[in-house]
Amino acid sequence: MTARARNLVLLFCAFITVLAGITPTARILRTTELGYNEGWNVAAAMRLAPGAAHNPQLPFTTGASPLTNACCQTQLYPAAWGWTTVNYPVGSFALVAPLHSLTHNDLLTGRFLSLLSLVACSALLGLIARALGATRRATLLTVLLCLAIISVCAIDYAGVDDPQLLGDALFLLALFVYVRHRASGPVNAGQAEATYATVTLTASLFVIAGSVKQSPIDFPIAVLLDLLLLSKKKAAWFTACGLAFGLLAGIANRHVGGPWFVQQLLLGRLYSATKARDVAVSVLGPMLIPLLLAGYTAWHLRSDPRRRIAAILLLTSILTGTYFGGGSGVAGNALFTALFAIVCLLGLLFTQTEALPRLNLALPILAFTWLLIPALVQSVANPLSNLQAAKASEIRFATATNLLQQHPGPALCESILLCLRSGKPYIFDPFNANRLLLQGKLSQPALLADIAAHSYAVIQLHAPATQPDDLFRERFTPATLAAIDGNYTLALQTPDAAIYVPRTTR
Repeated sequence: MTARARNLVLLFCAFITVLAGITPTARILRTTELGYNEGWNVAAAMRLAPGAAHNPQLPFTTGASPLTNACCQTQLYPAAWGWTTVNYPVGSFALVAPLHSLTHNDLLTGRFLSLLSLVACSALLGLIARALGATRRATLLTVLLCLAIISVCAIDYAGVDDPQLLGDALFLLALFVYVRHRASGPVNAGQAEATYATVTLTASLFVIAGSVKQSPIDFPIAVLLDLLLLSKKKAAWFTACGLAFGLLAGIANRHVGGPWFVQQLLLGRLYSATKARDVAVSVLGPMLIPLLLAGYTAWHLRSDPRRRIAAILLLTSILTGTYFGGGSGVAGNALFTALFAIVCLLGLLFTQTEALPRLNLALPILAFTWLLIPALVQSVANPLSNLQAAKASEIRFATATNLLQQHPGPALCESILLCLRSGKPYIFDPFNANRLLLQGKLSQPALLADIAAHSYAVIQLHAPATQPDDLFRERFTPATLAAIDGNYTLALQTPDAAIYVPRTTR
């Protein structure tokens, strides 16, 4: 392959990466929400911000209904559960809260942090591939491919106020520490060594990462399996360190967030094997060819003691990600580690094929061009159209905000951000409250009685109550939707929202 051809391939890959990054980058200045979790994350971070105790928007209600027994505004976990439960660790909120006070834009802070985390994930993945033997060119391609794939396949999280990518970046940092010292250490009987110091540092970084986002457990599982093949004693030490550091992290989370941290984190979810299958197909299906190429590379690396960690990570991430994808409220983020593993293995494949110029030229072109398929699936293939749609969405969001402000009193909102922007108190978390209602931990009769009594000045849903869909089933019980439809009338309907006000006659 001539130098000119190699440079043209790199330019092509860089162009695809820039094209993929337009939508997640340009939309961070939007005032409307990019997803349901944004308002939830803003509200949680606001609880830890300076002056939160004097903010009337932040009650924590533990009584029979969302309107009773408000308390403990500055704690995330003041009770075992409530109408505004927090089922994430405190790490991301403790980081974002002081940044909010500096930027005075709670939403934009989280979005910028998400974009920076995406860049960090890509850089760390390149460093991991490099530590596993990738050439400089393959390392650069790995970085570009990670940026492009996450921008397309993780469009619901890239540049969105959510701790997922920040947590992923910290997990990747821990993995880099492990593979960097593992690959550069001495070789004993054909095995690349990992010192106890490396194992200890890796375990501590995994625990820190888990204090931001607890779900990517496929990373430490992969390291544990690799250590079991290397040394059972070191695997045991890794486990012991993880448990010890985890205990300390639990104490820190309780100290910062409140006494019921563990109970809120471990609240159960409904599970569906069908949903697990659908999530796996939706994420990995559009990535079929890259997945097959990564699987081929993983198979050839399975016996390489220095690089098998990449193969193990692909296996553990697909298995655990598919399993956790069946939980209510879990989406494609359960399989983000699988996307990272695919990218890393493709970087190693680019290295292995450098002796075959034509194939080495074709593979990056195939990998980056293939992104058109998930881009079409995720509706991000036309950045200009997405930006135009975003402007229209902002106008609708402003209209909905004005309508809520015209009705003094508490509101029941599916869009938590809309409630906050309208000056309404945050008293109801649709997803967590719904699963607690289904478990019998919260009182559905009390909620229905409030609705029947018109205790809410306004109720906002993302669609009319008579049109239930999968999101409705995760956020509202059928009885709640029926009560809203029977006691409230539809005052405004847009593609983003259905706003109800009390019926004047029954």
